[in-house]
Amino acid sequence: MKTGLIFYQGDWVAGGLWRYGYSLATEFLKLDANNEYKLIHGHKKPENFLGLEHIEELIPLNSWQKILKLPQILNKNNFDVVHVTENACPLFIRPKYKVLVNMHDLMPLALPQAVNKKTFLYYKFYLPQALKRVDCIITSSQHSKNDLIKFYGIDDKKIKIIYHGIPSHFFGDIDSGKLEYFKNKYKITHPFLLSVSGINFRKNLKIVFEAFNILPKSIKQEYKILLVGKAESEADPARQLIKKMNLEDSVRFLGYVPEDDLLYFYKLASVFLFPSLYEGFGLPVIEAMAAGCPVISSDATCLPEITGGAALLLDPNKIIDWSEAMSNVLTNSKIKDNLINKGKNHAQQFTWEKSAKEHLKCYYD
Repeated sequence: MKTGLIFYQGDWVAGGLWRYGYSLATEFLKLDANNEYKLIHGHKKPENFLGLEHIEELIPLNSWQKILKLPQILNKNNFDVVHVTENACPLFIRPKYKVLVNMHDLMPLALPQAVNKKTFLYYKFYLPQALKRVDCIITSSQHSKNDLIKFYGIDDKKIKIIYHGIPSHFFGDIDSGKLEYFKNKYKITHPFLLSVSGINFRKNLKIVFEAFNILPKSIKQEYKILLVGKAESEADPARQLIKKMNLEDSVRFLGYVPEDDLLYFYKLASVFLFPSLYEGFGLPVIEAMAAGCPVISSDATCLPEITGGAALLLDPNKIIDWSEAMSNVLTNSKIKDNLINKGKNHAQQFTWEKSAKEHLKCYYD
């Protein structure tokens, strides 16, 4: 069987959608020797495709060409299955292959104030029509499935829920010498609270700053906040808020960091904070749990489902609750250790091997 994996997200900065596509492709090559794979994207970015170079097929296209031209190109490649791995869907007209599309979430419809008008219109008017032409829609949580039914009226039987995974090395220990080298590399001199996410309206990081600001003085003096993730245009208001609160010496924006460094941040962090307003899965909370970092998370959208009782869940808008939870985890070892143990146990069910096997069932059904 010949399978085309559409992976244009791989052309950009590595993030959640990149991790999903890259990890699946890597596992497929381990598990499925009978299948021929082609990883289709737009341009060379070697650091995002390590180990996958031999299956890459470059088809540079702009946004409209991906919608209108890509299906015609795919028809000429004799694919048996085409899997679009990102929140997108070309306009398939009588395709000669089985079509699967990932819809990780419908955030632009559920939280329209977080996106521009063009994105909103794409999700509102184009996607519901395009998705009618596909054979299977894969999503990553029951909440996202519910949104697909709610907003698009898609038949329940057409939607398959498959959870994401995390790399196995997240569960292992790290040599103390390597941790010290890492601390020196990033000039980490204080214990810290960690958040891994884009810096934008949806990720709701202002609640972290506001909650930290009302912590007892002794905690504020001892701890820093480290933010790992792409600083989008919406980061400016966050910086202004930090300045207004006189927290400039307490908060560090580290921006994008290499994928291999993420584990070290999780291992060293005193607590992981995830106050997001909307998620389709919320991969960082599971990564933090696997690495042995206690998690305080928003209770919005899919996060109660994904965290499975192994995190402290809070209303993403209640500043005092977040401040109290931070204080409790940082000062009470019993609470912290309980979260760590629950998190490690819960995270073990999320592996890319398991996820890939469930995807393959969809290919072969």
